[in-house]
Amino acid sequence: MSDVLTLLTIDDEVSILGLHTTLFQKYGYRVLTATSGAEGIAILRNENVAVVIVDYQMPTLNGSQTARAIRLAYPMVPIIMQSGISSLPIEATKDVDGFFAKGEPLKDLLAMVESLLGGRRMTATGRE
Repeated sequence: MSDVLTLLTIDDEVSILGLHTTLFQKYGYRVLTATSGAEGIAILRNENVAVVIVDYQMPTLNGSQTARAIRLAYPMVPIIMQSGISSLPIEATKDVDGFFAKGEPLKDLLAMVESLLGGRRMTATGRE
């Protein structure tokens, strides 16, 4: 695969951003991070992002509000909502393509990203 796919992960917990960066870079993805919804939306204005992963519980703009803004501006970009809350209100996930519960194996998040990308599986060397 010649083009590196870019993921954007938005979370106010820096440790989660680090986990995502480590995981997805290992599989050949370029990873951009943001610690707020507003910062993530600003990054999308300048970057070609393949998938967005957004945390639900964040100050100012929560994940639902962030997902809604992204969906309106970038309707073709898949969005995964993640949260430590196992059951979110239905309206919180109406603008997302998938839900990932924090604490679940990260390989499940990787599989969800790859599924949203049409099954393009990356290997640890960054090749399909």
